[in-house]
Amino acid sequence: MSRRLASLTLPMLLVGCGLHAVPPLQLALPPHFSSPILVPRPPVDFANYWTGFNDPALNRLVAETVAHNYTIQAARDRITAAAATGSGTNAALLPNINAIGELQEGKLSGINKPLPGASPATLTGLASLDLSWTLPLFGRLAATHQGAASLLDLAAAARQTAQVEIVAQVANAYITLRADQQQQRLLQAELAASRHIVDLVEIQATAGIASDLDVARAQNHTDELSLRVPGVNLSVTTDLLRLAALQGQLSPDQNLLAAAALPTAPQAPDAVPADLLRRRPQIIEAEATVATNAANLGIANANLYPQFTLGGSISVFSGASILNPLTSTKLPNTLSFFEGGPGLTIPLLDWGQRYDSARAAQAGLAASIEEYHEAVVEGVIAVDIDLAGITAAREEEVASGREQQSALRALNSAQVLFGHGLTGLSELLNAEQAREKADMDATSAAAAADTATINLYAELGGGALEKS
Repeated sequence: MSRRLASLTLPMLLVGCGLHAVPPLQLALPPHFSSPILVPRPPVDFANYWTGFNDPALNRLVAETVAHNYTIQAARDRITAAAATGSGTNAALLPNINAIGELQEGKLSGINKPLPGASPATLTGLASLDLSWTLPLFGRLAATHQGAASLLDLAAAARQTAQVEIVAQVANAYITLRADQQQQRLLQAELAASRHIVDLVEIQATAGIASDLDVARAQNHTDELSLRVPGVNLSVTTDLLRLAALQGQLSPDQNLLAAAALPTAPQAPDAVPADLLRRRPQIIEAEATVATNAANLGIANANLYPQFTLGGSISVFSGASILNPLTSTKLPNTLSFFEGGPGLTIPLLDWGQRYDSARAAQAGLAASIEEYHEAVVEGVIAVDIDLAGITAAREEEVASGREQQSALRALNSAQVLFGHGLTGLSELLNAEQAREKADMDATSAAAAADTATINLYAELGGGALEKS
């Protein structure tokens, strides 16, 4: 009895043997980013950072995109596929049981005369239950479980990467749309003002106060503004279509056709480089890749060792009672067969294929570790660049505000002086162009501040709404 117990316990102990673990991923990170935020603001929800713009249209766009974007939906489906694949991989480690059933009808004829007591027609049946189990030894069990788990982690990280990137694209496209619509509105207002100047100069020319040259110069400025209108209109149309594509739609959102004010960027997040390791999807994805390759190496190493199998079968044969021609005795109606035992498969000669597979897996693991380190470095540098971009954008916003104020004062003075005949048309047109440039610069600076903040949140992994 003790020997039988030992024969059953030893394989179970061997199943758990074999050390297998993901190698440590160590990379020294600085305590702070090199480009700190200079102007702190109140905190905002990191996962839903776009709500800090306080723009209902943007909130609606993000929600609809996350629900309908094809890239995000495909990433969700890949998570389901990875879960099913991992479940099937783990199930392959369990014993395999097959059932076989047969039913046959035969008839004795010709020289095979039925023996006394036998029926000329026979009906036979066979039922069999087969069991086989290849024991997952030498680390195969741990490696298989780890591979299944890391495959699911990899799919989840890829989905988060897609979602973070798509959300950032939607937010940036929306900011670009509002900026282009605002520039479209400014250009139309400037064009109307320029046409008004043309009318004034023509009246002055009729009265002999202005020359034909003045009329031509005023008209030339109007024509220059008109030349820019198609390009701005095309930008707005392109923005609308880009947002429609991100939403998975074939036509622009009618609710976005009307121009709206450019929203103000929320505060930049307070983060340190170590936060990237748990937030940035690209780093999490690279870490899952390391775990997957480590599992592949574990399985490749397990393939270098013999494989132990346990097998057995139970077969039941049932048929008509007939005579045994050798002993003249009747065979029983039902025959049962039991068989089973251990098996051992030893790879003797495969011309180095298994060792080559193990070396390839080892090299793949080393490469994925280097790629993980690269992902960390890229993340830190990307955040530093975006932090510097936010600082520059804020400085541009302040400078553009001063530019607007001075340009407006200059234009008001030029209009008054021109109306009293104390200055020429050139000064008025120059002041008008300076005011137009200041307004455009202010719009561009505000949009740059918005997009810089969006990019920073995206680099830090902001916008990951779900974990599944």
